[in-house]
This record gives sequence, C-alpha cells and structure tokens, in this order.
Amino acid sequence: MCKKATGGPFAVLVQARIDDLAWTAGTPTSYRSSPIATRGFCGKCGTPLYLQYDGDELIR
Repeated sequence: MCKKATGGPFAVLVQARIDDLAWTAGTPTSYRSSPIATRGFCGKCGTPLYLQYDGDELIR
C-alpha cells in the first residue's frame, strides 16, 4: 500500500491528533486506499499528504 501511494517501499510517517491539525491553504483531496484506511493528497499536484485509518483519532 505504501509503495503504491509514495513510489517507494515504505513511507516515513509522523502522527498527530486530527483535532490538533489545521489545513491553512485549502482542503486535501482524499480517496479510500484500502478497506481500512483513507489517504489524502494535494488535488493540484498529487503530493501525498496523509494516511488515516478508519475510526482512529490520529492522522499520519
């Protein structure tokens, strides 16, 4: 899943509580990347921005 989303064999992730995160320049586009998670990305350039597992208060 990480290779498909990032182009590499793994992804370096930092996690934060969703409530502590504020998007300051628009809202990311998202898609369901698997039955258990959603991924967000920049809708203009395609840069991967986050991974969020269903029902989790953390965003990575």
